Amino acid sequence: MTYENAQYTQTLQDVIDQLTALIDSDGLSPETPVFLAQQPSWPFEYSVGRIEAVDMNEPDEDDYEGIDPEDDSPEANEARQAQRTKEPEIVIFIGEGSQLGYLPGAARRGLDWSGR
Repeated sequence: MTYENAQYTQTLQDVIDQLTALIDSDGLSPETPVFLAQQPSWPFEYSVGRIEAVDMNEPDEDDYEGIDPEDDSPEANEARQAQRTKEPEIVIFIGEGSQLGYLPGAARRGLDWSGR
């Protein structure tokens, strides 16, 4: 994976394994609500927004590297096609839903954020 921020993340399988472990070892129901916790120094609770698989090599129509968007020449079209055929690099993004309030103390302790 060459996506620049990949070094700071977990894989999809890591997330699945952690959630499965909570179900298997802690006896949680698959219906248990899931929230996002953000900002350890000023912790807030958020709902989970949309989850989307994104091809990081899919260029925006107006953002082809070094190609004038107005250039309709065969060379420019060939260059656009070459950029569109790069090997896909799929990354999962979990969108932030709505801010629901401050993160409850039990969640801060569970995440080991209580001392921050």
